[in-house]
Amino acid sequence: MTQVNHPQVGFNFNLCHWLKVDGARDWRAVLREHAAKLFCVTINGATIGAETWTNGLIRPLDEGDFDNRALLTTLRDISYRGPVGLMCYGVPGDPRDHLARSMRAWQRLLPQ
Repeated sequence: MTQVNHPQVGFNFNLCHWLKVDGARDWRAVLREHAAKLFCVTINGATIGAETWTNGLIRPLDEGDFDNRALLTTLRDISYRGPVGLMCYGVPGDPRDHLARSMRAWQRLLPQ
């Protein structure tokens, strides 16, 4: 990102991909260091250390042990104002139920 240094070049922080590739690395430091280039964030419920996408790295927002409140608080702290999307790929069950549960979880997760 720093090599290009163009205002329209940035990155998307995708939680499940981060956990799959860099799960042991501190995501907070990366978000803080590159806050100016953060264009989009995708979150979901996730089980830390999981190897599978479904029922592991991608879960409904009210499941898993990843601390999404800490992630949203960090986004607030770095003054992130871009979109936050919900990763739904491979989540089993009724999509309407998944969305309703995730929306309720979202309301509980929002930093005060």
